[in-house]
Amino acid sequence: MPCGLEQIVITLVIAIAIAAGATQAKPSVPSQTPSVITTESTESVTPVATSSGLPDTPTQTTSIDSSSTRPQVTGKSSTASLSMSLTDVDASVTASADERSVTVHASATVTCTGEASLEREMMPSLAYDDGSTRREVLASTDGPGAVAPGQSAKLSWTAQVPVTSATIGVTCPSGVACAGASGLETLVETEYARVTDAIAAKERERKAAQEKEEQERKAREEAERAAEEERARQESERREAERKAEQERLQQEREENERRERELADAIRDTSNQTVASGGERIRSTEDIDKWAARIDAYLSGHELAGYGKQFAEAAARHGLDPRLSAAISFIESGGGDVCFRPHNAWGWGSSSWDSWEEAIEAHAAGLEEGYGPDFNLELCAKYSGSDGSYYWEVLQGELAKM
Repeated sequence: MPCGLEQIVITLVIAIAIAAGATQAKPSVPSQTPSVITTESTESVTPVATSSGLPDTPTQTTSIDSSSTRPQVTGKSSTASLSMSLTDVDASVTASADERSVTVHASATVTCTGEASLEREMMPSLAYDDGSTRREVLASTDGPGAVAPGQSAKLSWTAQVPVTSATIGVTCPSGVACAGASGLETLVETEYARVTDAIAAKERERKAAQEKEEQERKAREEAERAAEEERARQESERREAERKAEQERLQQEREENERRERELADAIRDTSNQTVASGGERIRSTEDIDKWAARIDAYLSGHELAGYGKQFAEAAARHGLDPRLSAAISFIESGGGDVCFRPHNAWGWGSSSWDSWEEAIEAHAAGLEEGYGPDFNLELCAKYSGSDGSYYWEVLQGELAKM
């Protein structure tokens, strides 16, 4: 090859080599429209309460912008990054007016101890176990929308809880580390147990009082029933005793009447043939008793001894006397029993007194028979009156004529 041409070729090769080296060492220039590369992660970091009471687990998205100097992180997927600490826990429980439910108040200071902020839905909540497999969230947290890493916030909860719940406590979302939640849960459960135990004790006392009252009521009713039965028994016995006494009285009365009737019949037989003084009267049959009883009652009408005509007639028959005599003397001495100086003494007979007119009439007739005989004449009249007897006899005859 000619020298000049060889020199040209060598020169071109060196130039190409220099150009190639320069091209490899120079950085590339970005285009006018930057491209964005986005990746997605499905790790669970933020549970959200659902209608079933169990939290859902949403996906976590991380975006990387090629125009930025470092990636923009909106969430983390590890529990170490999402963590909190509960301090200054407090809880109180108050019963409702009807004591069928309680109101639970709880509070705590939450500190974000992770690398990412705690959103509102990541906070703990109060829950109770209703005895089934479901755990129901009772209340949401009252507090800020989010707590930044290293920051703290005061949170509080309020929930209405039935007194029949098995347990009550604090529920933390899955995927979020929550230190101190057990202390708050223990405090809430302790307060809940204290109040519900007190309610149960009052209910037991109420039931015991009701049972005691029911027992006392039954005892009173039993005592009243027994007393009523005893009163009924005593009343029955009293009536039976009265019935028997009445039967005995009637029997005695019948026997007495029969005896008196026999005596009366005997007396009538004894006096049927008796000689009677002029103007005198005698009862000679049982029919005469009713006749003279009516006459005597008419004679004594309007006076104390009215209505005792039969007693006068029977007494006269038993003692063989004029049936008019005793009634006439009673009228002369006391106006037919209207003015007596002694009880039931209508004849001015000494100092005697009797308990009834029947007893007095019988006693006077018996006294006339014993002291004066069957014929009450002028001589006997003088003896009876304590004078010569003429005036008394005259008055007596006038009274006898009225019957």
